[in-house]
Amino acid sequence: MVLGRWLAAAFRFFRTALAVLGLIVIVSGAAWMLSRSDAPSGAQWADAWVVESIPAPDRRYKAVVFNENGGGGISPYCFDSVYVSKGDRPDEQAWDDANLVVNGGCGVLVGEWGERIRWTSPTELRIAIDPTVGSRGIATMRLHGYAMSGQVKIVFAARN
Repeated sequence: MVLGRWLAAAFRFFRTALAVLGLIVIVSGAAWMLSRSDAPSGAQWADAWVVESIPAPDRRYKAVVFNENGGGGISPYCFDSVYVSKGDRPDEQAWDDANLVVNGGCGVLVGEWGERIRWTSPTELRIAIDPTVGSRGIATMRLHGYAMSGQVKIVFAARN
């Protein structure tokens, strides 16, 4: 009889301890996610990196390619983005919605390195894209025809 009461009390204690531990994990996870919510474009900067930087012929502007991916095995994601910024700024500072010219799923940019994105003049950038691949795994593929407040014209060449 005493053993039965002791086991019942131990079970209640163990169940309560697990519930409290679960609550602590959930609250701390939510706090961690909210603390990282200031990253640009809703993405986590820790998951994005500069793939390449292509300066314009006069070096006044440059195109910066970012890749962001993560999510693990449960909900993976992968995006390629191209931003245009001033040539004298660090590549990482190009990451700004005002500078975005292409945002699509991984593989949106097609062609060999050095050919898929190239400057045809100091103010015209040609980007080869595959719209069928670029729209996979992303809610909205974004293409902008101008950058730097209209100073740079973006020309897209669709290939697949």
